[in-house]
Amino acid sequence: MSQINFLEYINPILFPDFSDVSDEDDNELIILRVSNAPKRINLADLGYRTKTEYEGYENHFHVFDNVADNEMNAAAKITELISENLLNKLHKNYPSRRFVLYIDINFENSIIIRFHQLWPNEERFYDVEAMREEGFNIREIVW
Repeated sequence: MSQINFLEYINPILFPDFSDVSDEDDNELIILRVSNAPKRINLADLGYRTKTEYEGYENHFHVFDNVADNEMNAAAKITELISENLLNKLHKNYPSRRFVLYIDINFENSIIIRFHQLWPNEERFYDVEAMREEGFNIREIVW
């Protein structure tokens, strides 16, 4: 991928913008805008059990795929900066909301950012401790 193509690809996470989507109970779901999101959804009709599941699935972004071992530290540092920027923008746009963001380095040397709101009475998207016990390299940031 050329440098220009990479910047075009990563633009939605570098300069994040969000869509507000209402569910069947009028909860306001926050979705990273990478395309036109619907304004209203029914979670069950889309196959989602919870608001967390919907946001966590829709709000994931592969920052890097197939990173060479000798480039992993630099890629991880860049992802940390992108994550900080994303959280700052979420906080600015939604100051009364709480979010959790995950940085996941998987077994294929891909780095993925995923986030969702912290919804009352719902479990988080990932059980981070269980994933770490299984050997996953994952970081969780609550904001």
